[in-house]
Amino acid sequence: MRTLLAVIVLLIVAAAPVAAAVYSDYYGPYGGDTVPSWQQDYVLNNKSHATPPFAPQQTFGGCYIADAKGALLADLDCDKVPDIVDNCVGVANPDQADQNHNGLGDACDLVVDSIAIDPPVVLEGRAFTVTATLTNYRSYDLRNLEFTVQVPELGLEQKQYLDVIKSGDQVHEQFFLRLPACVPKSEYDVVFYVDWPKSPGVQESFYIPTKMGTAQSGLCAAESPTAGKSIVNILNIQDIDPVNGGDYPFTIQNNEQESQAYVLSVQGTDGWGSYEIKPRSLIVVPAGGSQQGILTIYADKGATGEHGFVLTIKSNTDAKQEMLTARIKQQLPGTSARSLIELSVFVVGVILLLLAFSLAMHRKMRK
Repeated sequence: MRTLLAVIVLLIVAAAPVAAAVYSDYYGPYGGDTVPSWQQDYVLNNKSHATPPFAPQQTFGGCYIADAKGALLADLDCDKVPDIVDNCVGVANPDQADQNHNGLGDACDLVVDSIAIDPPVVLEGRAFTVTATLTNYRSYDLRNLEFTVQVPELGLEQKQYLDVIKSGDQVHEQFFLRLPACVPKSEYDVVFYVDWPKSPGVQESFYIPTKMGTAQSGLCAAESPTAGKSIVNILNIQDIDPVNGGDYPFTIQNNEQESQAYVLSVQGTDGWGSYEIKPRSLIVVPAGGSQQGILTIYADKGATGEHGFVLTIKSNTDAKQEMLTARIKQQLPGTSARSLIELSVFVVGVILLLLAFSLAMHRKMRK
């Protein structure tokens, strides 16, 4: 009887499932090392220890890392960094980069994917754009963000605000600035800052620096002694919608010691378009201050292609002329502003007639 029971027990044990060993390249504690000492080696020296020839094997929900003694360390994202020291457990980030030093890896953070400067080499006195592409890799939305672009050596700065970047979303923020006249040819730092509230009274932020080259146009020496007293920032080229037109946002910076009245006018739109300046064509800017406005260009019916025109900004002591370009999109049949107005009037008229007819019928039935 005892022999029979022993045989049954052996059969049950033999039939029980055996846990499969899962191995990957060894990046865990080696020999007598502890995990903290391994982490220090990794962070300070980017040093991995001896690597047995085991290829990573995916498991349910992640991987394991086999140490020299055969112990398995959990690695959910299979980036060869054990979960107990991984600063971004759910997303693979073997470099453990943490550019803002907030303890959360960049792969789980708000990441600036790229910063582009167009053109990469800017002529003095000309406008340029800075475009930042950001992705929110966090598991929650980020709200009330403030973006700032600075060129510290030249005193240039512009801010923008965004209500929310949803989890997993990517956004593109564009800034337009202008180099002052007669800027020396050099390479300047361009710094992009991101700030948002982490908790009441606590701001979370980081910055990304890049470089911008400048060049001289050769016209600086020929300019009048009063040149440079005013700085105008405006985008040089825009797409013009056949119906709604196109906007050219601008900023006037007054570097004088007294307030200045600037008169704005546009030349070169005759025959293909018209313009409107908001808030008005006369803008008063206090000493050392700035004012923003919008130049809107409208295309005439049937106008297409690329057209150049000039925006002139004059004060008592200074004058600027900006060469601008309008790219008019193809006019689609039936989409002109006039046709839309005519269609709207027709629809309103039909509705009024139907209402009048309905009211007349109602009165007739009551009689």
